[in-house]
Amino acid sequence: MIAGLIARVRSLWHGITRGHAIDAEMRAEFEHHMELHAADLVKSGVPAEEARRRARAEFGGMYNYKEAGREARGLRWFDAFRISWLDIKLGIRMTRRYPGLTLIGGLAMGVAIALGAAVLTVIALMENPRIPLDEGDKIVGIQVWSIMSNNAERRIAHDLGLWKSELHTVQDVGAFRNVMRAVGAGDGRAEPGRGAEISAAGFRVARVRPLLGRYLLDDDERAGAPPVVVLGYEIWSRRFGADSSLVGKAVKIGGVGHMVVGVMPPGFAFPVNHNLWLPLQLDPLAIKPRQGPVLYAFGRVAPGFTLAQATAEVAAIGERTAARLPETHQRLRPRLLPFAQSWFELDSPETVLVFRAAQVAVTLLLVIICVNIATLVYARTATRQAEIAVRSALGASRGRIVAQLVGEALALAGVGAAVGLTLLAVLAARMDAILLQTGAQSVVPFWLKTGVSTATVAYVIALAVLASLIIGIVPALRVTGRRVQASLQRLAGGHASVRMGKVWTSLIVVEVAFTVAILPTAVFFASESLKAMMTGPGFRAEQYLSAELAVNRESTEGMPGAGDTAYQARSTLLRDEVIRRLRSEGGVRAVTWSAELPGSEQSVQIELDGAPAHLETRTGEGTRWSRWAENARRVRLASVEAGFFDAFDVAPLVGRTFTAADAGPHANFALVNRTFADSLLGGGNPIGRRLRMLGIGQQGGAMRGPWQEIVGVAPNVPAHVDYERPQAVWYSPTRRVQPARLAIHVPGTDPAGFAPRLRAITTDVDASLFLRDVQPLSEALWATHLPLRLIAAALAAVATSVLVLSAASLYALMSVIVTQRRREIGIRIALGADRRRVLAAIFSRAALQVGGGVALGIMTAGVVLRFTGGEMRGFNALLVLPAVALFMVAVGVLAALGPARRGLAIQPSVVLKEE
Repeated sequence: MIAGLIARVRSLWHGITRGHAIDAEMRAEFEHHMELHAADLVKSGVPAEEARRRARAEFGGMYNYKEAGREARGLRWFDAFRISWLDIKLGIRMTRRYPGLTLIGGLAMGVAIALGAAVLTVIALMENPRIPLDEGDKIVGIQVWSIMSNNAERRIAHDLGLWKSELHTVQDVGAFRNVMRAVGAGDGRAEPGRGAEISAAGFRVARVRPLLGRYLLDDDERAGAPPVVVLGYEIWSRRFGADSSLVGKAVKIGGVGHMVVGVMPPGFAFPVNHNLWLPLQLDPLAIKPRQGPVLYAFGRVAPGFTLAQATAEVAAIGERTAARLPETHQRLRPRLLPFAQSWFELDSPETVLVFRAAQVAVTLLLVIICVNIATLVYARTATRQAEIAVRSALGASRGRIVAQLVGEALALAGVGAAVGLTLLAVLAARMDAILLQTGAQSVVPFWLKTGVSTATVAYVIALAVLASLIIGIVPALRVTGRRVQASLQRLAGGHASVRMGKVWTSLIVVEVAFTVAILPTAVFFASESLKAMMTGPGFRAEQYLSAELAVNRESTEGMPGAGDTAYQARSTLLRDEVIRRLRSEGGVRAVTWSAELPGSEQSVQIELDGAPAHLETRTGEGTRWSRWAENARRVRLASVEAGFFDAFDVAPLVGRTFTAADAGPHANFALVNRTFADSLLGGGNPIGRRLRMLGIGQQGGAMRGPWQEIVGVAPNVPAHVDYERPQAVWYSPTRRVQPARLAIHVPGTDPAGFAPRLRAITTDVDASLFLRDVQPLSEALWATHLPLRLIAAALAAVATSVLVLSAASLYALMSVIVTQRRREIGIRIALGADRRRVLAAIFSRAALQVGGGVALGIMTAGVVLRFTGGEMRGFNALLVLPAVALFMVAVGVLAALGPARRGLAIQPSVVLKEE
């Protein structure tokens, strides 16, 4: 039995791969035997023509032998459902024959495919990134995870020394930290370089040979070693004119001379997105546990070992360290991850849940749109019932008819795939331009590419095939069922045979409900995006030049003591000198600075006096972590200089703004915006109320900052439009911020034209100063609203597609109803029925479906709005939902109007003659 099954499978495989060749061989052999038999008949006296006829008749025709051979090879079922090139060509003709369906279906599928491919490609890049280096899957990141604060502990210099000496399954263990350094050239102008102070082992891990010279060596990491630098191709070609003689010469890096020892080839940016590399001069054994700079550790799994073995060894070292150093490592757990995953830290249950929800959402969207299109395809078969029934009567099997209809669906899905790939290409190109304009391109890891890859194209094709199956198979099986013979009988009487049953009419109800459910969300994000574009920030942002001013950190980052204090003092003095010179420039009206760009403030948790917050400790999956309970309020914290509001000509609504004394070391004053006062303080008098910041220590304990007294309420400027509305902002005055975001008011001139002067002043003050993201403040603020705009555009495209499909489905429904009831309508009109009653009868079914869909959609939208209340706070759903419902009813009426008019135009005499 098993041998027979294996032989059957082998025969089937040969039939699939060599089916045409086998058929040709069989045809040649059959014709040979037929000619031999005809020759024998001729010899017996039968005429040649009659002999050939008798030979064909006695052999019974080649078709039966061919089918018997295919049956023996197990191919009849395969042949029945095989989609041939002829089916595809017929499908292409059908796309031209029905341009409305092709346009609507192709665009809708294109939007769904593009959105699905974009979202799932991003998820795949984030969850399963592939580093394009030699054996990139062997490159790992080593973290120390705090089970109390549920995040990574980055002060790992002491642990780094243990890993280097004790790890056997991971080789070339090293670390790096991110630095920004001013890179000087012969023109005296410095520009920022994205640098990494990195172990020499990093270049051995990357396995990329330098273009010129050498990369860093272990000797370069020794204390007192001469300062050296390896340049990236980008900075070498742009700042130094691709001078091949630069190796061995000194260049200014952070105001200090460094000898260039090498230049890396184009595209090299390991470990993340860096373009210059300095030696990490660090003695791990001299640094106490949980002290030292912020570091990111890496390595490469040693030959002969697996990632699981390396993970187990890292965990074992962590257990030994925790036993030896319980005070600092008792609640720390080292772990090993693929390097790209360790960089993003996306393995939390919440993040995984969000990714899975996004995958389900985009897949469901594609299925819903395909079901909508399947409804249109099924309705279209009402015009082709004669063709299908006749083909069946002439002997075409059900499988062949299904294959033909699926082939037509595949052609339509091909149009959708082409549209989707075009949208993806446009989006990728636009994203590159946006990243370049906003400066975000410099922080995107080198392994994340925004272009349309081969894998993306393959995924789009897979989505198109899935869509074609949904669109083609279900309507085809429905049409070619037991009703085919009945269709022939009814066609003989001139009646339609295809009917919109309960399943299809229920699908239309679901379509309407889905449209009503997503329209409020789309309207919300579209309105917020429109507000962001049309509502100004409360001042003339186009008159301000924005730039980030930074000072090279010469002391060790994160080290407590005099070194860091001196660095902060030096940074403050240099920044103040730059601002003093700017204020003395002609044409400059005001200069101010803040820690972040307005609208990009960090989110923090606070506690209000009179409303104490509580810390909760939870356990799960073998870990413990702490979090503040819901009575801790989350707001945006803006660290600003004392004259921040004066520079923007913003007057307080209540109280006062900051003075220079408020930024002193012992002053604890705060301003809040109007939203803060209304939403968190109940709209009462906020002057004199106090607030303080909340945090969680590494051991899971509560951390509370000093109380700050509210001395004023500022307007909601700069206007902050984000996913959550409204935004409560707390302004805290400070003097020490590094880096600082400058805002320079230059009325009457183009802010971009002042940028060269700003660079010159910065370079003249100190060579260690550098600028980045120099652009008009209006453009910088525009970039903060970019995510909202992208979400609004995606939702608008989806909502429009579903809306058009729903209208088209209603139109198709009404058309089929009129076709089905043509005889009834004609007779009723002949008997003198009032046309209004006839029209009401035609509209009744569509009205029932639209009404049911609207009611179901309103209930679904209510649930969605309830669970997304934080995002849509302030959005008046009580007004939007009825408006959306009325809009959908109007769409349904308009969609049904055309078929209804055709129904009223039916001539009774023509119908009676057909009878």
